[in-house]
Amino acid sequence: MSVYIGYWSAYEYWRVSDALPVPTPSRAHPICGVRMGDTDGELDAFGVPLHVVVAQANDRVRTGSPVCHVWSAGFPAGSFVWLRDGLYISSPERSFVEMATELSLVELVRYGCLLCSRYAYDGDKRGFRKRTPLTDVRSLRRFVEKSRGCIGSNKALRALRFIADSSASPMETNLVMALCLSRMIGGYGLDLPELNACIEVRTKGLVQRERFECDLYWRKRHVAVEYDSGEHHSGNAAETRDSARRSALISQGVTVVSITPDQFFDARKFDESARAVAKLTGKRLPPNDASWMMKRYRLRKELLQDMRQGKPA
Repeated sequence: MSVYIGYWSAYEYWRVSDALPVPTPSRAHPICGVRMGDTDGELDAFGVPLHVVVAQANDRVRTGSPVCHVWSAGFPAGSFVWLRDGLYISSPERSFVEMATELSLVELVRYGCLLCSRYAYDGDKRGFRKRTPLTDVRSLRRFVEKSRGCIGSNKALRALRFIADSSASPMETNLVMALCLSRMIGGYGLDLPELNACIEVRTKGLVQRERFECDLYWRKRHVAVEYDSGEHHSGNAAETRDSARRSALISQGVTVVSITPDQFFDARKFDESARAVAKLTGKRLPPNDASWMMKRYRLRKELLQDMRQGKPA
């Protein structure tokens, strides 16, 4: 019998694992009970307790520690990825739908951004490393559409409104969420930008590069937001490079707004930055009031808690 790993175990796996060298979406799905005895040792890497997917209540494991999640609504093609003989895991797309039943909307958006991002969490001092995106927004949406009517699908569709491809870091994800989540949940309601979009350099001579990537870019408005962490921007040479880069972008009609950690972590300073970006992108924001400010406070608290590891409370 095969084991189908899902829910929190798949969530933890996809947060830290690299993309599979040869992704193998499988048409296999749970059709009978799981037998854990022969594979217990092999599954230790997926954490305790192990979360598995079964097709009906009678298939629950009666002994041992696994948590069995009954899913009787059917399994669209691509629901599981083959890891090795007898062992499957919920695909990134299915994991997104599964976790819609477990996470808050804010955390679900963060997870969706992670699945579509260029980073994974790890024990590095930065808390993350580069990786190839596991999926993209289009693939997530296609799978959610195939799962319509299933528990979690409506929440997943709502979350997709705020997910963008190609974030390069947890802080970029936090920044785009803080700016673009709806005001009802503490964001500023800005339109989603492109993340790490390539901008061709038309003005020759200012810089020696042919293109730049901008952290957040509203192409129709020619507005770029750069998160200036200072990590790669210290020293005279780096400052000169940044100045030339900014000059090249300005010469092409791109307005560049820099947001530093000091601005992001200070609610008042971030409000000023967000309003500046909103004005540049043609978004009218209402005056601050107690209700919206409290929602922003709650969102910031949720975004920043355990930020290095990206885990929900």
